[in-house]
Amino acid sequence: TFDGLLEGCVGLIHTATPIEIPLDGSPPSNPEETQIKPAVEGTATLLKAAARHGVRRVVLTSSIAAMRVSKEPPKLFNEECWSDVSLLRSRLHTFGPAAYCLAKTLQEQEATRLCEALGLKLCVVNPALVIGPTLTPNNQNFSLLALAQLASGRGGSGLDTCRHGHVPDIIKGFVDVREVSEAHVRALLDPRASGRYLLQSHWAHYHDVA
Repeated sequence: TFDGLLEGCVGLIHTATPIEIPLDGSPPSNPEETQIKPAVEGTATLLKAAARHGVRRVVLTSSIAAMRVSKEPPKLFNEECWSDVSLLRSRLHTFGPAAYCLAKTLQEQEATRLCEALGLKLCVVNPALVIGPTLTPNNQNFSLLALAQLASGRGGSGLDTCRHGHVPDIIKGFVDVREVSEAHVRALLDPRASGRYLLQSHWAHYHDVA
């Protein structure tokens, strides 16, 4: 179905990836089929279709999840950081967000490889937890549901769990959805934009968020 949609396009912004993170912190069932394959194989199918129709510039929505999971925290956290694929695979059935983090890491790696092979110029946006106004007010997205659960004291946010009636002792990175949207447009239109861009405008402890 991508072929008809991409005909005549010169640029592509690919934002879609399933978010299969249970809010209780448990691992999703069948993460390979529900999370990883749609992210990686869907991206590959789309990029190949884009190349067939003359698209030359691609902006990919990745995530801080593709950067932040490692055995030892880096001395400097920046765009050179990558999540540890082998570590994520080992935690796939024990850590709730592992499947999403793995999917985003593999998706970005596959997009980088394919764009180089297909002659597409790739720019990647890596947002922290995206918050702000939603276009679907009657169908809350994962970020808003996670914050609502945190505020209600029901065991953390889904990304980070804790006992009921408490908040995780963790500082989290956030970015406003309007800033993320602007970053995508700039990445598409500015010919100097390339590589990865970590988007994170605020650090906040979960206690302050709640």
